[in-house]
Amino acid sequence: MKSRLISLLALICSLGASPCFASDTTSEPGVYIGVFGGAGTASSMSARQEGGFYLPGPLNTRVGVDAQGKTGGEPVGVLGLQAGYEGKRQTFGPSEWSLKPAAELEGLYIGQQSPVGDMPINPGVLGTQYVTLP
Repeated sequence: MKSRLISLLALICSLGASPCFASDTTSEPGVYIGVFGGAGTASSMSARQEGGFYLPGPLNTRVGVDAQGKTGGEPVGVLGLQAGYEGKRQTFGPSEWSLKPAAELEGLYIGQQSPVGDMPINPGVLGTQYVTLP
């Protein structure tokens, strides 16, 4: 699974912008659109739960519970769309530098992920808690 993700990432990176894609072909104002995306891994996190419960009946005592553990990371995707309007080129005298003002609207979607992990409980006779954090 991990080798597939690395291969996919390498393919996506190889399709990235090169100087020929970035060259300015016109100085006329106009509308533009773009699509972008990516992939990554959500970080793992530490979790801890403290509390307790009361044993019913003749014991009538409180048992303290302390559980801690760590979740794993999961792949997560990012997808975006942008649209805008690029204004007329403004030059700075005889300099080769210029400025093209633009207004842009951009939307971004980040995929959902739920870290999953297990938390061994103390006292150990109570077992392990399996946790999903949204």
